[in-house]
This record gives sequence, C-alpha cells and structure tokens, in this order.
Amino acid sequence: MPEPHTLFEVTCRCMQQRFLLRPSKRLTALTLGVLGMAMQHSPDVCVYAFAFASNHFHIILSAPNHQVLSKFMCFVNTHLAREAGRLHNWHGPFWEKRYHAAVIEGPEAMLKRLAYVLAHGVKEHLVTKCTHWPGAHCAEALLSGAPLRGVWVDRTSLYQANRNVERAPIRQFEQPVDVHLTRLPCLAHLSDDAHRETIHALIHEIQRAAEAARLSAGKRALGVKRVCKQDPHGRPKKVTRSPAPKCHASSLEQWRKHIESYQRFS
Repeated sequence: MPEPHTLFEVTCRCMQQRFLLRPSKRLTALTLGVLGMAMQHSPDVCVYAFAFASNHFHIILSAPNHQVLSKFMCFVNTHLAREAGRLHNWHGPFWEKRYHAAVIEGPEAMLKRLAYVLAHGVKEHLVTKCTHWPGAHCAEALLSGAPLRGVWVDRTSLYQANRNVERAPIRQFEQPVDVHLTRLPCLAHLSDDAHRETIHALIHEIQRAAEAARLSAGKRALGVKRVCKQDPHGRPKKVTRSPAPKCHASSLEQWRKHIESYQRFS
C-alpha cells in the first residue's frame, strides 16, 4: 500500500469516450467550481496539476490514504457528471468506469507526468499553446501563480427554492470558488521566479515539439472555435487503447519496488 501523501496521477474517461466534457465557458467554470469545492471538502488532498480534455481528464494529486482519495474523486466525478450531463443533455452513465490512480515515484517521473498533463490539447494538435485550451487546465495558474476561479451551484438550495418559486434564477445560487494549486515536491524548493521559468521551459518544449510534428505532417491545429463546436455526444473516429500503468517511476528500481509492494498488498 502506498505511503501517506504519495503522488498519484488520476485518470477518468467519459462513457464510450464521447466528448461529454467538450469545453465551453460555462462548463469550464463549473468544472473548476466542482474541483475547488472538492478540495474544500477534502482539505488534506493536494492538487498539483490537471487538464480536462473533451472526453477524459488527468489530475496529479496526493492524499493521506486511499479512503480520502476515493472520497475526493467520488465528489469530483459525481458533481461533474451531473453538471456536464445537464449542459449536454446526456442521460445515463457518464463515466466509462471507475477512475484509475497510478503512483508517481521520483522527481524525474513527477516532471514527466507534469509535462504530459500540460501537453493536453497541444499534443493532439487541437490548439497551438497550452494556455489556449478552452477547458479547465492548469497551465495559466502554474505560470502566474494565481488561483483559478470557478463557479459552484448550490443545487440543494436551488431545488428547495424551485418547490416554492417557479423557476428561481440559478444565478442566485451560484458562488465563486477558487482552485489553489500546490507545487510538486521536486519543485517546492524553487523561488517564484525559478518555478515560473521551469514551467515556462516545459511548456515551450511541449509547444515546440508539437509545432515540429505538425510541420512534418503538413497539419494545422484544429483551433479553439472548432473544438468548442464539436458534438458533445460524438466520439473520436479512431480510439487507441493501452494498459493503464500501475506506477510512473523515475527508475527501474523504483518501479520494481512499487510492483513488489503492490503484489504483497494484493
């Protein structure tokens, strides 16, 4: 069993990989609101990075134990499914299956997984810059150091109001919620300027590699407008699947130790 406050990369995919999380200004605000409220309900959970793509999401986080992690993810998945389902008129199961949490071991692995999360939207050639992704994404917050602000809807109070007043204005039951990110342990010792430069260097390399790939293939990025016009009930024409890793490690020895520990626990 992992040690307390072990880092995890949590991944969850939409049902049939449909674009049920397709970005919009409203859904991005609601997504950040759900994430921020989940952090308030589980203050022992530290969130380091995240990216919400059109049909799945990644969150790098740490939690004291699996019970706290499960509670946090239950809150995120339940409320996000409800809000996105309302927006996109989706009924029935929202997520393909339970979230997957892979342990992250060592500084090198932390930076690699951070770069992987930051690259979402760019590596698929949907946008040219990490900060241009219209969905909930951590790039801007990591560069600026400022929290991201979302919107939380008090659905319980709204429901009670609608029982007495026909169609109560939903805006009366919304509140702003901030999402504060924690620095990765391997970057915690850096000054603000050094941390910003490290994040900027990661983003620059991501964007440079994606641009080179597009030039080599003669492709162009899809663009924000076309991303936001995708049918939320649609799905990718081609779906690639690979086994989900149990661990992201900086060395083979760390990977072996984790697997052995996992086998003994099982």
